[in-house]
Amino acid sequence: MREHFKSDSAFLNWLRGGFRRIWNKSPAKIEYKKTKIYKKINPTSGKLAQFIDCELCGEPCRANVVQVDHVEPCGSLTMHNWTEFLYKLLLMNGEQLQCACKPCHKIKSFAEMYDISFEEAKIKKQVISWVSKASTARQACKDHGITYKNLKQARADLLDYYREKGDIK
Repeated sequence: MREHFKSDSAFLNWLRGGFRRIWNKSPAKIEYKKTKIYKKINPTSGKLAQFIDCELCGEPCRANVVQVDHVEPCGSLTMHNWTEFLYKLLLMNGEQLQCACKPCHKIKSFAEMYDISFEEAKIKKQVISWVSKASTARQACKDHGITYKNLKQARADLLDYYREKGDIK
């Protein structure tokens, strides 16, 4: 079967996509999400809608955009750990799952990828988004009294500032 793919990486990407499609229809995932739904008036539309509170930040989110996440990461899929990966991905109970809004899920995934805390990942992702645009980086540095020579230094200085102050939004 693998001979149909250009590389092991291409094969694993294909396999990972198939596993994720299975995960999206997982009865455990669907049932867990159902247990978290409540109804309230949507402030945007004024109509009754389904919401779920993000279990990472506590904010209410529309139920159709909340992501169900594994509390403990499944890890990376490799050529040698298919069964362990599948076991962690699919064979779990509600205690091993949590609902997260998309921004929090992205931060958690970033934290897991780089083996850093959720708060550190939140800071890094915000600083990266600012520094990816020179004008935004200049403004952020100006707002916090940070002088810098180049964008690389601006990123490092902003990271230090927010690690110390901890007031990232």
